[in-house]
Amino acid sequence: MNDAVEFAARADAVVDTRRATVLGAGEHRVSTVEHLLSALSGTGITNALIAVDGPEIPALDGSAAPFVDAIDAAGIDDQGVPRAVFAPDRPSVFRDGDKLLVVLPAPALRVRMTVDFAAPVGVQYADVTITPATYRAEVARNRTFGYRHEVEALLASGLAMGGTLDNAIVFDTDGPLQPLRRPDEPVWHKVLDLIGDFALLGAYPQCEIIAFKSGHTLHYDAVRELSARAVPVS
Repeated sequence: MNDAVEFAARADAVVDTRRATVLGAGEHRVSTVEHLLSALSGTGITNALIAVDGPEIPALDGSAAPFVDAIDAAGIDDQGVPRAVFAPDRPSVFRDGDKLLVVLPAPALRVRMTVDFAAPVGVQYADVTITPATYRAEVARNRTFGYRHEVEALLASGLAMGGTLDNAIVFDTDGPLQPLRRPDEPVWHKVLDLIGDFALLGAYPQCEIIAFKSGHTLHYDAVRELSARAVPVS
Protein backbone atom coordinates (compact mmCIF):
# COMPACT_ATOMS: atom_id res chain seq x y z
CA MET A 1 0.00 0.00 0.00
CA ASN A 2 1.40 3.38 -1.00
CA ASP A 3 0.16 5.11 2.15
CA ALA A 4 1.35 2.37 4.52
CA VAL A 5 3.00 3.49 7.76
CA GLU A 6 5.37 1.15 9.58
CA PHE A 7 6.16 1.36 13.28
CA ALA A 8 7.49 -0.94 15.96
CA ALA A 9 5.18 -2.61 18.48
CA ARG A 10 6.83 -1.03 21.50
CA ALA A 11 5.76 1.01 24.49
CA ASP A 12 6.47 4.35 22.85
CA ALA A 13 3.87 3.54 20.15
CA VAL A 14 1.02 3.06 22.66
CA VAL A 15 -1.65 5.76 22.30
CA ASP A 16 -4.56 4.32 24.31
CA THR A 17 -5.16 1.60 26.92
CA ARG A 18 -8.72 2.27 28.11
CA ARG A 19 -10.45 -0.82 26.68
CA ALA A 20 -7.63 -2.42 24.70
CA THR A 21 -4.02 -1.71 23.82
CA VAL A 22 -3.91 0.68 20.87
CA LEU A 23 -0.75 1.45 18.88
CA GLY A 24 -0.31 4.39 16.57
CA ALA A 25 1.93 6.65 14.55
CA GLY A 26 0.71 10.07 13.49
CA GLU A 27 -2.94 9.75 12.48
CA HIS A 28 -2.73 5.96 12.06
CA ARG A 29 -4.15 3.67 14.75
CA VAL A 30 -4.29 -0.11 15.29
CA SER A 31 -6.47 -1.27 18.17
CA THR A 32 -6.67 -4.50 20.18
CA VAL A 33 -3.13 -5.66 19.43
CA GLU A 34 -2.69 -7.58 22.69
CA HIS A 35 -4.03 -10.98 21.58
CA LEU A 36 -1.85 -11.09 18.47
CA LEU A 37 1.23 -9.87 20.35
CA SER A 38 0.51 -12.43 23.07
CA ALA A 39 0.40 -15.24 20.50
CA LEU A 40 3.69 -14.12 18.97
CA SER A 41 5.48 -13.77 22.30
CA GLY A 42 3.96 -16.93 23.76
CA THR A 43 5.09 -19.08 20.83
CA GLY A 44 8.58 -17.57 20.86
CA ILE A 45 8.32 -15.31 17.82
CA THR A 46 10.63 -12.30 18.14
CA ASN A 47 10.71 -10.98 14.57
CA ALA A 48 7.53 -10.53 12.54
CA LEU A 49 6.06 -8.03 10.12
CA ILE A 50 2.31 -7.60 10.63
CA ALA A 51 0.33 -5.94 7.83
CA VAL A 52 -2.99 -4.47 8.96
CA ASP A 53 -5.60 -3.00 6.61
CA GLY A 54 -8.04 -1.35 8.99
CA PRO A 55 -8.20 0.19 12.46
CA GLU A 56 -8.26 -3.00 14.56
CA ILE A 57 -6.83 -6.50 14.78
CA PRO A 58 -9.72 -8.95 14.20
CA ALA A 59 -11.26 -10.30 17.40
CA LEU A 60 -11.77 -13.77 15.89
CA ASP A 61 -12.95 -15.95 18.81
CA GLY A 62 -11.72 -13.53 21.50
CA SER A 63 -8.62 -15.56 22.36
CA ALA A 64 -5.11 -15.96 20.94
CA ALA A 65 -5.75 -19.51 19.69
CA PRO A 66 -6.57 -18.57 16.05
CA PHE A 67 -3.32 -16.61 15.83
CA VAL A 68 -1.37 -19.52 17.32
CA ASP A 69 -2.99 -21.88 14.82
CA ALA A 70 -1.99 -19.57 11.96
CA ILE A 71 1.58 -19.34 13.26
CA ASP A 72 1.80 -23.13 13.51
CA ALA A 73 0.36 -23.54 10.02
CA ALA A 74 2.86 -21.09 8.54
CA GLY A 75 5.84 -22.46 10.44
CA ILE A 76 8.56 -20.67 12.36
CA ASP A 77 11.84 -19.69 10.70
CA ASP A 78 14.94 -19.86 12.90
CA GLN A 79 17.04 -16.93 11.71
CA GLY A 80 20.06 -17.97 13.74
CA VAL A 81 20.13 -14.73 15.74
CA PRO A 82 19.90 -14.71 19.55
CA ARG A 83 16.73 -13.03 20.72
CA ALA A 84 16.92 -9.88 22.78
CA VAL A 85 16.01 -10.57 26.40
CA PHE A 86 14.76 -8.16 29.01
CA ALA A 87 16.15 -9.37 32.35
CA PRO A 88 15.57 -6.91 35.22
CA ASP A 89 18.33 -6.62 37.79
CA ARG A 90 16.07 -5.60 40.69
CA PRO A 91 12.44 -5.78 41.78
CA SER A 92 10.01 -3.12 40.57
CA VAL A 93 6.58 -2.31 41.99
CA PHE A 94 3.79 -0.52 40.13
CA ARG A 95 0.45 0.56 41.63
CA ASP A 96 -2.77 2.12 40.45
CA GLY A 97 -5.21 2.37 43.34
CA ASP A 98 -5.86 -1.19 44.48
CA LYS A 99 -4.19 -2.63 41.37
CA LEU A 100 -0.67 -3.99 41.82
CA LEU A 101 2.08 -5.25 39.53
CA VAL A 102 5.45 -6.56 40.73
CA VAL A 103 8.29 -7.45 38.34
CA LEU A 104 11.08 -9.61 39.78
CA PRO A 105 14.35 -11.03 38.41
CA ALA A 106 13.85 -14.67 37.46
CA PRO A 107 15.41 -17.37 35.25
CA ALA A 108 12.27 -17.62 33.06
CA LEU A 109 8.99 -15.82 32.39
CA ARG A 110 6.54 -16.68 35.14
CA VAL A 111 3.15 -15.02 35.61
CA ARG A 112 1.14 -15.13 38.81
CA MET A 113 -2.17 -13.38 38.28
CA THR A 114 -5.03 -12.71 40.70
CA VAL A 115 -8.32 -11.15 39.62
CA ASP A 116 -11.18 -9.98 41.82
CA PHE A 117 -14.30 -9.21 39.80
CA ALA A 118 -17.94 -8.82 40.70
CA ALA A 119 -20.01 -12.00 40.89
CA PRO A 120 -20.30 -14.40 39.23
CA VAL A 121 -16.59 -14.24 38.24
CA GLY A 122 -15.21 -13.47 41.70
CA VAL A 123 -11.63 -14.13 42.78
CA GLN A 124 -9.49 -16.34 40.55
CA TYR A 125 -5.76 -17.14 40.50
CA ALA A 126 -3.38 -18.43 37.83
CA ASP A 127 0.29 -19.37 38.06
CA VAL A 128 2.29 -20.45 35.01
CA THR A 129 5.84 -20.49 33.73
CA ILE A 130 5.60 -19.51 30.09
CA THR A 131 7.12 -21.70 27.41
CA PRO A 132 5.72 -22.28 23.90
CA ALA A 133 4.25 -25.55 25.17
CA THR A 134 2.61 -24.12 28.31
CA TYR A 135 1.37 -21.10 26.37
CA ARG A 136 -0.38 -23.30 23.83
CA ALA A 137 -1.80 -25.65 26.47
CA GLU A 138 -2.77 -23.24 29.26
CA VAL A 139 -3.07 -19.68 27.92
CA ALA A 140 -3.90 -19.32 24.24
CA ARG A 141 -7.53 -20.56 24.20
CA ASN A 142 -8.91 -18.32 26.95
CA ARG A 143 -11.34 -15.69 25.66
CA THR A 144 -12.00 -12.10 26.54
CA PHE A 145 -15.02 -11.50 28.75
CA GLY A 146 -17.42 -8.91 30.07
CA TYR A 147 -20.73 -8.44 31.85
CA ARG A 148 -24.09 -8.29 30.12
CA HIS A 149 -24.91 -4.82 31.44
CA GLU A 150 -21.55 -3.52 30.15
CA VAL A 151 -22.14 -4.98 26.70
CA GLU A 152 -25.65 -3.53 26.54
CA ALA A 153 -24.30 -0.09 27.51
CA LEU A 154 -21.62 -0.25 24.81
CA LEU A 155 -24.12 -1.29 22.15
CA ALA A 156 -26.47 1.52 23.19
CA SER A 157 -23.56 3.95 22.67
CA GLY A 158 -22.78 2.57 19.22
CA LEU A 159 -19.65 0.78 20.41
CA ALA A 160 -18.60 -2.89 20.25
CA MET A 161 -20.90 -3.39 17.28
CA GLY A 162 -18.88 -6.42 16.18
CA GLY A 163 -19.11 -8.07 19.58
CA THR A 164 -21.06 -11.32 19.74
CA LEU A 165 -21.20 -14.45 21.86
CA ASP A 166 -18.78 -15.94 19.32
CA ASN A 167 -15.88 -13.65 20.26
CA ALA A 168 -16.37 -12.91 23.97
CA ILE A 169 -17.70 -14.54 27.12
CA VAL A 170 -20.65 -12.60 28.48
CA PHE A 171 -21.55 -13.03 32.15
CA ASP A 172 -25.07 -12.41 33.40
CA THR A 173 -25.98 -12.38 37.10
CA ASP A 174 -26.39 -16.16 37.10
CA GLY A 175 -23.22 -17.03 35.18
CA PRO A 176 -21.82 -17.10 31.64
CA LEU A 177 -24.20 -17.09 28.68
CA GLN A 178 -22.07 -19.68 26.89
CA PRO A 179 -19.95 -22.64 28.05
CA LEU A 180 -16.53 -21.83 29.50
CA ARG A 181 -13.42 -23.53 28.16
CA ARG A 182 -12.23 -23.88 31.75
CA PRO A 183 -13.86 -22.86 35.05
CA ASP A 184 -11.32 -20.07 35.63
CA GLU A 185 -11.13 -18.85 32.02
CA PRO A 186 -11.30 -15.11 32.95
CA VAL A 187 -8.06 -15.08 34.96
CA TRP A 188 -6.27 -17.04 32.27
CA HIS A 189 -7.39 -14.52 29.67
CA LYS A 190 -5.89 -11.81 31.85
CA VAL A 191 -2.60 -13.76 31.75
CA LEU A 192 -2.94 -13.80 27.95
CA ASP A 193 -3.43 -10.03 27.90
CA LEU A 194 -0.47 -9.40 30.18
CA ILE A 195 1.86 -11.43 27.97
CA GLY A 196 0.71 -9.41 24.96
CA ASP A 197 1.23 -6.10 26.74
CA PHE A 198 4.71 -7.08 27.97
CA ALA A 199 5.67 -7.92 24.39
CA LEU A 200 5.82 -4.12 23.99
CA LEU A 201 9.13 -4.18 25.86
CA GLY A 202 10.71 -4.97 22.49
CA ALA A 203 12.56 -7.90 24.07
CA TYR A 204 11.51 -11.20 25.61
CA PRO A 205 10.65 -10.68 29.30
CA GLN A 206 12.79 -12.99 31.42
CA CYS A 207 11.23 -12.16 34.77
CA GLU A 208 8.53 -13.09 37.23
CA ILE A 209 5.41 -10.93 37.11
CA ILE A 210 3.00 -10.89 40.04
CA ALA A 211 -0.24 -9.13 39.17
CA PHE A 212 -3.28 -8.28 41.28
CA LYS A 213 -6.31 -6.81 39.50
CA SER A 214 -4.04 -5.38 36.81
CA GLY A 215 -5.09 -4.34 33.32
CA HIS A 216 -3.81 -2.72 30.14
CA THR A 217 -3.16 0.69 31.69
CA LEU A 218 -1.06 -0.62 34.58
CA HIS A 219 0.75 -3.02 32.23
CA TYR A 220 1.58 -0.12 29.93
CA ASP A 221 2.79 2.07 32.80
CA ALA A 222 5.12 -0.72 33.90
CA VAL A 223 6.40 -1.52 30.42
CA ARG A 224 6.99 2.17 29.64
CA GLU A 225 9.05 2.69 32.79
CA LEU A 226 10.98 -0.56 32.44
CA SER A 227 11.74 0.20 28.79
CA ALA A 228 13.03 3.65 29.64
CA ARG A 229 15.44 2.61 32.36
CA ALA A 230 16.72 -0.75 31.17
CA VAL A 231 18.69 -1.95 28.16
CA PRO A 232 17.58 -5.34 26.80
CA VAL A 233 20.43 -7.85 26.50
CA SER A 234 20.96 -10.74 24.10
